[in-house]
Amino acid sequence: MFPDGKPGLSLFTNGRSLIQYNDRQLLQTEHTMKNNNIFHSITMIISLTVLLSSCEEFLEAKPEKSIVTPTTLEDFRAVLDNVVTALNFTPALGVISGDDTFLDDEGFTGLSLWQKNCYLWQRPVFDQTMVLSDWSSCYEGILYANVVLEGIAKTGGGLPEYSTLRGEALFHRAFAYFQLLQFFAPAYDPAGDNLGPAVPLRLSPAVHQDLERASVSDCYAQMVTDLGDAAALLEDRSSPASRPSRQAALALLSRIHLVMGNYDKAREEARNALNIYDRLLDYSSLDLDGGNPFSEFNDEVIFYARMLDYGYFDSQVHRVDTLLYNAYDEDDLRKRAFFSVRELGNINFTGSYTGSNDYFSGLAVPELLLTIAETSVRMGDPAGAERALGTLLKSRYRPGAIVPSGLEGLGTREMLQKVLSERRKEMVLRGMRWSDLKRLNKDPATAKVLEKKIEGKIYRLEPDDEKYVLPIPPRETELDGI
Repeated sequence: MFPDGKPGLSLFTNGRSLIQYNDRQLLQTEHTMKNNNIFHSITMIISLTVLLSSCEEFLEAKPEKSIVTPTTLEDFRAVLDNVVTALNFTPALGVISGDDTFLDDEGFTGLSLWQKNCYLWQRPVFDQTMVLSDWSSCYEGILYANVVLEGIAKTGGGLPEYSTLRGEALFHRAFAYFQLLQFFAPAYDPAGDNLGPAVPLRLSPAVHQDLERASVSDCYAQMVTDLGDAAALLEDRSSPASRPSRQAALALLSRIHLVMGNYDKAREEARNALNIYDRLLDYSSLDLDGGNPFSEFNDEVIFYARMLDYGYFDSQVHRVDTLLYNAYDEDDLRKRAFFSVRELGNINFTGSYTGSNDYFSGLAVPELLLTIAETSVRMGDPAGAERALGTLLKSRYRPGAIVPSGLEGLGTREMLQKVLSERRKEMVLRGMRWSDLKRLNKDPATAKVLEKKIEGKIYRLEPDDEKYVLPIPPRETELDGI
C-alpha cells in the first residue's frame, strides 16, 4: 500500500515508457513526499499494484483486462527506470531516530505523532492504520525487481541486454533489502548464529505466499548472492548513475560485509570497486559561498539514491548537532560545504549530493576509502589505513593546510576512533548513521548512549536497547499475517 491508501501505478503501458528520460531528467521530476503523501501525482494507466499492495481486499480482486505483464526488453527497462517511486529512494527513519540532528521544543511540537515517537524512541511508534513509506517503498522496489527477474527467466534472456537488466534487478532487490534490515531487523552479530527473525524475504512477484520473517542470516546471505551475481552481469560504470553498475554492486557488497564484520571481504570489495573508478571532488575548487555547492550526479557518485522526505526534514525544524559541527577543523572545507549557520545554535545541513534539499543516500567513492581505512585498522594494517584516509582528507582540506590524517604513533583503539570520527564527518546525513550505530554498539569501545532533551526531560537510548529495531507497522503485520 502507498501512504495514502491508494493503489500504486507503474510507469509503463503496453510496453511503452510513459516518461521520457535522459541523464539530467531521470531524477528531476517534482516529487514531494511531505506528510506521508508520496505518490498522488503519478497518474498512469497500467498498474502493478495487484502484485504490490498488502491490502487483502485488493489482492482478492481480479485484475482488469487492461493490466499487462512486462515481457519485452522495453518493458523491463521501463520498470527498472521507475526512479520516480521506489527504486532510488531509501528510508529516512534513521535520521529521525539518530543523533546527527536535533529538535527544540517548538520543532518537536509540530511533528506528527509517529515522528515524535520515532525521535524519542517511544513505543508504540505507529498506530493501527498507518502505512509507512519506509517499509512500503522498499517492498515496491523488491516487487519491481522480482517482476523483471521472473519476466527475463520466462523469455530465456539470450541477448546481452537481458543480462544487464537482470543484473540491475538483482542489485535493486539487494539494495532494498539492505535498507529494510537496517531498521526492521537486529544488527548482524559476527559472533552469533543470526537466526532471529528479520523481514519477509520475497524472491518472486507472487502475492499469495507465506510472509514469515526470514532469519537475519538468510537475508544477508541472499543479498550477498544477489550482488555477486549482479557484479558478474553489469558493466563497470553506468550512465546515468541512477542505474546500477558493477562498481555499485561491489560497493554495496563492501558495505554489507562491513556490517557483517567480514572485514577482509569488505576491504577486498572496496578495493575492487575503486579499481574501476576512484575520482574524488577537490572541495577547494567548489563555490562554498553560494548555497549547496554540489551538483546532482557529481563525480563521486557511484549509485544515486535519496531519502524519503517528511515534515521532520524542514530546515526550520531540525538542526545539526552542535558537537558534530564543532568536530570539523576550521581548515576542513566540509564545514562550509555541508552546513549553513543561520543563527547561533541553528546549523542546517545544506550540502547534500543531490544538489538540493533532498538527502543523498546512495553510494559514493568516499565511503569506499573510509571502509578501507576502518578495515585496515581492524586487520592490523595502519599503513593501509593511513593511505586511504590521507587520500580522502587531502581532497577535503584547504590548500596549504596541515591535513590531520596521521595515525602513526596511535594505538589501535585510538586509530579506530580517528577513522570512525572521519567516517561520521564525511558520511553525515547520508543514510548510514543508524546502521553504523547498530554495528558499533556491538563493541563496548565504540558503543554510544544517545540522549535527547524535550520539554526539560532527558530521553536515552542505550547501546543494547531493543528499540534499535523499529517495529513493523501494525497494519502490515495484521493484513499480511507477518
